[in-house]
Amino acid sequence: MHKRAIYLFIAIFLFSCSKDNNELKSLSSLIQPNFSKNQFFIECNKNPKTTILDLEGFFSSVVESINDNKNIGLRVFFPSAENFDRFIINFKTNNALNNIKIDELLFQEGIEKHASCRSQISKFNSVNFSADSFNNKSNTNSVELINCNYLDGYNYGTIQISIERLITNLNYYDVNYKLEFLQNNNNPKKFVWINVFENTDDNQNNIMNYVNKSDEFKEIQDEFTRNANCSSSLKYLSYNLK
Repeated sequence: MHKRAIYLFIAIFLFSCSKDNNELKSLSSLIQPNFSKNQFFIECNKNPKTTILDLEGFFSSVVESINDNKNIGLRVFFPSAENFDRFIINFKTNNALNNIKIDELLFQEGIEKHASCRSQISKFNSVNFSADSFNNKSNTNSVELINCNYLDGYNYGTIQISIERLITNLNYYDVNYKLEFLQNNNNPKKFVWINVFENTDDNQNNIMNYVNKSDEFKEIQDEFTRNANCSSSLKYLSYNLK
């Protein structure tokens, strides 16, 4: 029941600031995210003979290779704690990596021995918004990746105030949460929204309290449908390796 409430919540609470005034919409297009990092995503399928111990050894080697660089972070997304057949490798960096360097790093550590990965690495600019109680040192998190498109006339500027209002609401209900807004400069109409939650029963209960008791929840839900359309949502367990 808790998980169903979480997935309902994270699928519909996202954005706001719908404006009927065309001038305000035009001005909002001038507001751009203050991107702080680049994120890279590599989708992989585990080789049939690869074990979880093999993967642990591989990722330990990758961490060791980048450990001296404080500007590089590494996460791995699995569908669940029991399902390791497919996964996503996620690098975060302040311009310390690019697609070629990531390819070289993974090849050097022997990724082809353990998994088959897509040759195309997806790169995004990203900015984070965290609730006050979010624990950046947690080893695992519940994560949802949502692919979205702005509707005509809407953009990042039309949802910025609503993002701040959302975070304020979640702080009131003590929800341990971070959102990551990702955008590819080659296609500004599309963006990826990543919901990151602490994976605890207490935090799930706080989310349910917000969904059931917050007067603003329905307003944010309605405003979201006027700003953007999201076509897919993928849920993962995130292992934060560095």
